[in-house]
Amino acid sequence: VHVSVPEPPRVLRGSGLDLGPYATRFPLVDRTMLHVLRAQAATYGEKPWLVFDHTDVLTFAEAERLTFRIANAIRDSIGPHKHVGLYLRNQYEFMPVEMGAMAAPGVAVPLNADARGPLLQSQIERADIALLVVRRDLLDWIAALEGLGQTELVVVVGEGDLPDQVVVVPRKRRRRLARLPVDPILPAHDGDA
Repeated sequence: VHVSVPEPPRVLRGSGLDLGPYATRFPLVDRTMLHVLRAQAATYGEKPWLVFDHTDVLTFAEAERLTFRIANAIRDSIGPHKHVGLYLRNQYEFMPVEMGAMAAPGVAVPLNADARGPLLQSQIERADIALLVVRRDLLDWIAALEGLGQTELVVVVGEGDLPDQVVVVPRKRRRRLARLPVDPILPAHDGDA
């Protein structure tokens, strides 16, 4: 019996525009998000980079400052080379935390903000998350879980007008999330920045 094996698909070469001078602006070794952020912060400074809900503005310079401040906090709290879970929506803190995890150095693990129950618990456990950053209004979903796998630390960030409120929850106390004192780590920001 002869079985025919189909040929593997050929890689198509596009005839469209190349990526332009921006793609080759940096040597290959420097084409990382962190390097580009630092260069953009030096070039554009306090100009807006990201705007959330037409009110919360993250500038290039502030993104760089927060990224490396968060990287230092991650390194100091859980050490380098760990997984950092982001249980956040599209919000002011997302990019600095994601990039801070990479700069720590570590791995940023964005989680679906609409995940709940066993699905959320499975994602956290399978991703070996050591530090979990949670949006304040999603905290009840974390508190309802039976466990958090290898999570050593949970950090809760506020939303809207309260992004300066951050709660640090050591692993042994994570069942009492709502009763812990607020420990500010992230600086306050103005929606009018």
